[in-house]
Formats: sequence, structure tokens, C-alpha cells
Amino acid sequence: MLYTWATGKGAPLLKRNVFWIGLALLLAWAGCSRDKPDEKPAKPQGPYASLAARLPAGSDLVLLADLHRMAQGISDLQQDLLGLPAVKNNPALQRQLEGQLSLVRVLTAGLGKELGLDPMRDLERAALGVTLPDGADPGLVLAVEGSFPDDLFGRLGGSPVEEKPAGHQVWRVGDGLQGVVLEKRTLLVADRAHLQPALDASANEAGKKLVAAHPRLFSADAPEFKLRVSLVVPGWLRKRLAGVRDFPLTSTLAGVDDVLVEVADGFALSAGCKDARVAENMRALLEAESRMMTGTQHLLRGAAWWLLVMDLDALPEIPGEAGELVASVLEDREALLATLEQVLPAPKAPPPVMMQGRRVTLKAGPEALQGNLLLVGMAAAVAVPAFIEYYRKADRARDEEQEP
Repeated sequence: MLYTWATGKGAPLLKRNVFWIGLALLLAWAGCSRDKPDEKPAKPQGPYASLAARLPAGSDLVLLADLHRMAQGISDLQQDLLGLPAVKNNPALQRQLEGQLSLVRVLTAGLGKELGLDPMRDLERAALGVTLPDGADPGLVLAVEGSFPDDLFGRLGGSPVEEKPAGHQVWRVGDGLQGVVLEKRTLLVADRAHLQPALDASANEAGKKLVAAHPRLFSADAPEFKLRVSLVVPGWLRKRLAGVRDFPLTSTLAGVDDVLVEVADGFALSAGCKDARVAENMRALLEAESRMMTGTQHLLRGAAWWLLVMDLDALPEIPGEAGELVASVLEDREALLATLEQVLPAPKAPPPVMMQGRRVTLKAGPEALQGNLLLVGMAAAVAVPAFIEYYRKADRARDEEQEP
């Protein structure tokens, strides 16, 4: 009918032009948007490309870290600590902290001489790839760019391996792991199965496959990140999760396809979900986390304000110089209040949760992270061992099912 309307006898010239122009645009769009089988997958771009090329091609978990920015952040944190009002207004405390920081620098310098590198200056960036096969131990490759002595692993207590692939000295550095330093520029730690491909990045197909499996990992949207982690949940693990009936979040977690975590000045967590229902559940979970982050700030601020009204004489006595320092800090209420406002500022609106299709993202700015680092650390301390233990249990359960 549309064709007759546009091309039939007596059809106005305008109608015919609109029809043919529209058809041409539609065909052009279809030609540009369809998948082209002969088109090669893109390679990683940017400063992590050379490291990514050494990772396992089938990595389920990939981590990228800007070690130089992290070291700079530690240095900035030290200066911020000395700049707090409670420290600047208390000469005794200032001397104490400066002495402790000086001791840390001395120990770091001593460690640098022993290892032949300065951890604060000689480490640039790192990439970690981990495979999570069903029924086998995880495989991994850690690649670090920086400046390293050839015998670094020997200084760390490693033992040399007789075989020298491509003329490289390889060291045993742990249970099933081997390490090598390439041209004093790249450090590799890998299990035996993945070390050989990691040594020859030009022949390794990891780069293209990682871009296909982790498309957001090498995104240029936030090039100044400190840490970026991408997890593509293996199919076998999703099936195992779906089979767990005594955990109330099973259906949601089993429906997560991938997770991306990024730490820059702020924090972002993004999850891709298999369907709309799982995406709605994940949005609710991240909304809850958003409010918990804000609630943690309120809770810590409330606890800190108790310090302003305590009777110092009624507090348990802290012996020695430490007790005198604590008492001097609590006595200067004006400096203490200014410090609390600087370290734990009043929280603003909860971090936003955005939903685009089946992807849900929580983004928190630097102000939202104030006071939540302890909470994140506690969660990681619980979640990481729990995940490892679940992985082992799933492996054991599979072995028991296969036993006659």
C-alpha cells in the first residue's frame, strides 16, 4: 500500500521523492549497522594495550591499575593528613606524625635498595587477567610496566628454572607460579600454562578477544582512572548460582552477565543483566547501596560529634605520650570540629543510580566516598574470601556429582 501510495499514477512528485529518499536512507542504515563477518575485532587502545596483549585470551576477570597515580595518591594523602586543623594547631602531634612518615620513607628507601626498585616511583601500570574454568584451578597472568632489575625475583627469594624460553630467565615465585622480567621494563607472573603465550605478545590473540569479552574495559570515557575491574560471569557459575535455593538473592545474582568497577576520584559500579526483571532487581540493590553510603556518612559524623561533648576526665586514661596527644587534640574543640568537617563533610544527595536498557550503574563522587572506605574494605574482606570458598565448594560439588 505504501509503495502504491508513493509510486502510483498521479502520485505527486513530493511523495515519490520522500519515498525513495526514505528507502535509500533505510538501506544505508541497514548496511552500516549489520555485523560484517570479515571485519576484524578491534585491538585494545591506549597505555594498557601492550599489557593486555599478554593476558590470557579467555580471561573472565581483568584488572587494570595505574600504579603511578596510586602512589601519587598516597603521597597526597600524607600531605593532607599534615594539613588537618587538628594537626596544624598541635605542634606535638605534628612532630609525631612527621616522624612516623619520615620512618615510613626510610623503610621504603631501604626496601628499594634491597629490591633494586622504588615502589613509589618505578611502578607505572599493571594488568591482571584471571580465567575461571569449570573444574580446574584458576589461571592468571599479572603484567606490570615499570623499571625492574633482571634478578628481581631472585632478590624476592625465587628459584631459577632451568628451561629458558626465548632466552629469558624464569623464576619459581609461588605455588604453580613463575615470574620473568623482560628487558628490565615488563614484569610477568603467571601459571605455567599461560606463561609462554604471555612472553610472545605479538602471537597472543588476547587483545582482540579481551575487547570483545570486556568492551567497557578499555573505554576512553574516564582515561584518568586509578583502578578498573571487569568480570564476565562464566556460564557454568551462573548455572551453579541458579541451582542454589537457600539464598534470597540467587535469581538476581545468577542473572548478572558482567560487572565493571572503576575507581578514579570517585567510584562507579556497573552491572549488565540478562533480562529486564534482573535489571530492576539490580537497580533496587544499587539504590539500597547508595542510601547506605549516605547513611554511613551520617552515622560516622554522629559518632564523631560525641567527641566534642565528652568529659575528658571521665575517659579511660591512656598512658604515656600517646595519652597526652589524645587529650591535647580533644581539648582544642575548634580545631577538632574543623577537622571533622573536612574529613567527614555533611553528605549531599545519595549517589545516583542510572539504568540504560539492561545495564545498571551506580556513580559516586569523591564526596560520597568520605567515610565509606572502611565499609568498602570490610565488604571486600568478607566478599573476596567468600567468593573463593564458594568457587571451591562448587568445584567439590561437581566432583561429587561425577563420582559413581
